Amino acid sequence: MMKRHLLVLSAIFFTVSLGLYSEDVVSLDDLSTTVKKEKQVLDKEAIPEYSEVSPSDEIKLPDIDSDLPELNGKESTAKKAEDANEILYFEGNVSGGYPGIFTGDFALSRSADNNYFSFDFYHEDANGYASNKSYDGFFNKDTGLKLDGTVMLPHQVDIEYYGTYDTFEFGLQGLSPTYYSTHLQTGEFSVLGSFGVNENFKLYSEFAGDLSSWYASYIPSATLATENSTIFRYSMAPKAGFTANAGTVFDCNFFIEYDFDMARGITTFYDNRCELNYDMNLKFNPFVVSGKLAYVYAQSKSIVPFELAFSYSEEVELSVSGGLKSQKAQLYELQKESLLYSDYTSQEQTDWFADFWIRFPITQYIENKFEIEFAQTAFGNGMLVTDYSTVSSTTGLYSTEVFVGTRLNTEYQFDLIFDTSELSVTYQAWWLDCPSSVSPHSVTVDYSFSTLDSKYGFSIWTKMGFCGDRTVLGDIIPDVGCSAFIRASDVFKFSIVLEDTVKLFTASGRTLYGNYIKQSGGASLLVSFYL
Repeated sequence: MMKRHLLVLSAIFFTVSLGLYSEDVVSLDDLSTTVKKEKQVLDKEAIPEYSEVSPSDEIKLPDIDSDLPELNGKESTAKKAEDANEILYFEGNVSGGYPGIFTGDFALSRSADNNYFSFDFYHEDANGYASNKSYDGFFNKDTGLKLDGTVMLPHQVDIEYYGTYDTFEFGLQGLSPTYYSTHLQTGEFSVLGSFGVNENFKLYSEFAGDLSSWYASYIPSATLATENSTIFRYSMAPKAGFTANAGTVFDCNFFIEYDFDMARGITTFYDNRCELNYDMNLKFNPFVVSGKLAYVYAQSKSIVPFELAFSYSEEVELSVSGGLKSQKAQLYELQKESLLYSDYTSQEQTDWFADFWIRFPITQYIENKFEIEFAQTAFGNGMLVTDYSTVSSTTGLYSTEVFVGTRLNTEYQFDLIFDTSELSVTYQAWWLDCPSSVSPHSVTVDYSFSTLDSKYGFSIWTKMGFCGDRTVLGDIIPDVGCSAFIRASDVFKFSIVLEDTVKLFTASGRTLYGNYIKQSGGASLLVSFYL
């Protein structure tokens, strides 16, 4: 069966045409992307020059910790519209292959008169992986939209906005006695407005929120479970504050934020959280001394987080920080775990912490990065994680737990960089307490090569996790993949991607958690186009 599947590996060809017409055409440098694990790495040298359409330093928004997600860099060529101040960009990536793999990603952005807008649509679909049938529940799908932009109005009034909508579907592979698949719809939004009183003082306010709806489809022959098959939750977080600076030596930021959470499903709960925060930076180039003091009221507790930090940035960069930090559990991201069945009860996470980070080059070709993170749970406010050590006999799914303990994590990265190739080796470790969903030790190796003109190239990567509870995490067989690309023209690029090759050629599954497997062992053809 495996040989037959491999022989019938087929390429999917797509014809896409899109025109952007103008009188003036801007010719940008050739762009190069290395395809790896369905992600793209953009060459820094290939990034177009945006200075003509980006705000100047005098009117640009301050560095506000607004928790807004950052846009991923997109490679593209450009055509300038009739208006010399307007630039449009379009990029598309489409791939398909074995076993039942299809992905599509289309992005459009527009810059004009210091205003920016971008729109992104993406879809990922995998069916029947590891020689199993999709109708037996071996499938997963992810479709989403992203919207992001900036509007600069007169009198130093600026508005930034961001929004996403995602749908997720995951087949339960016949391992749930009740449910056939799980479905999740999520939405997230943020609007940030600021008003510059003068060049040293700026007021700002933000309104952010997210909502989600989870449901499970029943197996037709199953007895209906007593548990709810639908869960709904939403969160709203208004915020207001100011930033101030005294030239380049001193800057500070103050804000007050209120956070409201509600969930309805397994149980119904409401949660309120309030935070006042003040942080400041003293800059004596190349040194920066930072401080933070806050007040948090959450879960009927009063907490006073604080932080002291020091950083140095020259050829060698380092930072040291420590104190007490407290934050709301990231329910919006946690709920995206496919096997989680929980009402997502809000949880405050509070830790005593100390961090150290350093980057030190040895030569112009060799660079090292090393990071140490220490954290000790404070006041019983542990980290909310999925408990993969116990599966429900009724739903076949997992719930959450509050992880309390002492964590000591390290990461070391070694980079060897040349004009046409790069080698990166990363080692990550949890030395003390560790959640059941994490491999305490993991090693990642990446190598990529591309010609100077970016006409063709290839990459190879491998990752292996070891130690930990292997009944939850599965075997320690390395995940090895490779890809190669050739640029047919300035508009089209073709790539071949082999993922998790050991699982591909053995037609076996890679463990997601417990007895569940995930999409692994794939071969696909990727077509990228830039207009």
